[in-house]
Amino acid sequence: MAREKITLKQIRQMNAIDITTADRIPGLRIIAKSFGVYGMNGAILTDDQGNLYKIIGRTSSLFMYSY
Repeated sequence: MAREKITLKQIRQMNAIDITTADRIPGLRIIAKSFGVYGMNGAILTDDQGNLYKIIGRTSSLFMYSY
């Protein structure tokens, strides 16, 4: 699946579970990323059941899923 680009404003407005400060949750995959001047700054993730999760900001959580 191709990863889509999305704005940080759109990520903030999404009705998704915020995991910005959470520990790693197995089975999540990135479906959309937000990029700024200094690189990736947010992402939308999904699990096998179709639940949506969001990460806002350049935190360690963001880079745990972006391998």
